Amino acid sequence: MAMAVGAAAYAAAAVLFSAAFRRPLLMAAVFVVGLQQLAANLPVSPTLRQVTIADPMRRIVLDGIRPEPRLAEELWPAQRMSGDFVGEPWLDLAWFTGVCLALACWFYTRTEYESRHRE
Repeated sequence: MAMAVGAAAYAAAAVLFSAAFRRPLLMAAVFVVGLQQLAANLPVSPTLRQVTIADPMRRIVLDGIRPEPRLAEELWPAQRMSGDFVGEPWLDLAWFTGVCLALACWFYTRTEYESRHRE
């Protein structure tokens, strides 16, 4: 179930990038490799980690397997198990998906596409 929710969140981000940017693949790569990995693995504020996909997915996995504190520290070096979470991981992913899809719809309706007749 967690993989399906994570895939839906990444798909919503891809829809947003394709509707908003001229080069969506480049922006998606920056998002996934840059923002996602940096915010999920560096000690940043919980609010910034909340707007990523990797952090709620990691919290879902850790809640499901309930590792020992030492293993959890190895799997999640930025957190250090201090418990400074903002929101539930499922709710964070649902909000992320909904906001991305709403923004994608808004960008799509405001974009003028050139329609050419096929010859």
